[in-house]
Amino acid sequence: MPSKKSTSARPELMDHAQHVVKHDEGWAVQTEKAKRASEVKDTKQEAIDRAKDISTKKAHLLSSTVKTGRFRM
Repeated sequence: MPSKKSTSARPELMDHAQHVVKHDEGWAVQTEKAKRASEVKDTKQEAIDRAKDISTKKAHLLSSTVKTGRFRM
């Protein structure tokens, strides 16, 4: 259960980076160590923009996967 100060349903994930990964339905924004994506967008750019928004609010890094499985900034 989140604390009264937390706006997240999973406050333990607040310290983790956002990742943009390929998804069956488009591109997913997923918090590192989360079991599921928080959002799925139609385009990679939409997912990157959303992940940046989340990361800015959380002041954490953004990682985007590429076909090779490597991460890039």
